[in-house]
Amino acid sequence: MDIENNKKVHVIGATGHIGSYLCPYLSQNGYCVTGYHRGVHNPYTVFDSGNVQVNLKRMYRVKAVDNAINEGADVICDLIPYTVEDVEHICNKILNADRRDEIQ
Repeated sequence: MDIENNKKVHVIGATGHIGSYLCPYLSQNGYCVTGYHRGVHNPYTVFDSGNVQVNLKRMYRVKAVDNAINEGADVICDLIPYTVEDVEHICNKILNADRRDEIQ
């Protein structure tokens, strides 16, 4: 996989079933991965061994979206949108962040 170094991917729901496999895969392929979780359970796979480096943060999804945008995430992967309103929230946050960049 040919990617730009230090591409930042933020994964909301990192310790769930899909996130537990997605985060290490992204890390092994050169992405800088930040994973968000509620602290309910541990990931299925090892996040901190060898060439797998995932920065885990404990926070709920609304705050995680804000944090990912503030940290300049290149990609936000939300694995836990429950409702249409949740999807609209993340889309609006991203669109508003893009507009702020254009204004400055």
